[in-house]
Amino acid sequence: MLKAMGTSKNNIFDLAVIGTGMAGAAAAVFAASRGLTVAQVGETGEIIFASGYLDLLGVHPPENGRILNDPWAGLAQLARD
Repeated sequence: MLKAMGTSKNNIFDLAVIGTGMAGAAAAVFAASRGLTVAQVGETGEIIFASGYLDLLGVHPPENGRILNDPWAGLAQLARD
């Protein structure tokens, strides 16, 4: 059972993943995609710069702020624009 900071609410999860690096993120996504409830615990820190993580066109056009679920379709739209 994990308790969120600053709250009195307790949550029960199937799995707690310790670490927010690429391996922790992969483990959390893998477990969640198989129906487990997951709590991922850690600090983000410099992960966005040090992990090799690349945001492959998650928003396009930027001024609209429309989030894309399919980066390949987003790249095709970017090429057309």
